[in-house]
Amino acid sequence: MIPIIAGGKLTGKVGSYGMGFLNVMTSQLERPSEELSIPKTNFSVFRLRKDLLTSSSVGLIATNRQSTDENYNRTAGVDFLYRPLSSLTINGLMATSADPDRQGQAFYLGSHWRSDKLQASGGYSVIDPDFEPGVGFAQRSSGQRVRGEIRWAPWVRDMDDWIRPTLEKIHLREMWSGPEADVAFNNSQEVETVNLRYLH
Repeated sequence: MIPIIAGGKLTGKVGSYGMGFLNVMTSQLERPSEELSIPKTNFSVFRLRKDLLTSSSVGLIATNRQSTDENYNRTAGVDFLYRPLSSLTINGLMATSADPDRQGQAFYLGSHWRSDKLQASGGYSVIDPDFEPGVGFAQRSSGQRVRGEIRWAPWVRDMDDWIRPTLEKIHLREMWSGPEADVAFNNSQEVETVNLRYLH
């Protein structure tokens, strides 16, 4: 375990603005028997978000990892959440990372829709081979991904009287069932994995 010298966190909200800041300094770690040498490193994260309209928002994030051996990794990104209707959500993000040897980008756009008995969602993401956030992680390796799903998901409270009391006794609030598709492509635009399934 890498020893921590000091660290601090600051969060708060003023009006429609929310902010968070985290800073941690770790000590140097030397283990000659394991050929392990980790220099003293500073980790910083800054997050700013502004609420828009009724339930939408836009935000930015910046991270920095700086070592005493002049090695570094910096990441910056912007994101948004837009709800034009109470039943529809659209969200997305763009980010870029850089270190002494490489620079890469990542992109995501997705949406979710729901009615009383149906819901559908989908998303598309692209991650460059050189995208490497030094603080945090990417959910998958580089490439492209397309995902979609449709669910039959009625609320228990809206069901007929003959079945609703029984389901409420076992504290069941929602049921769902439907197909899901998830296709991943590698950096050569070739299909890497295909997952088609029906969940219930």
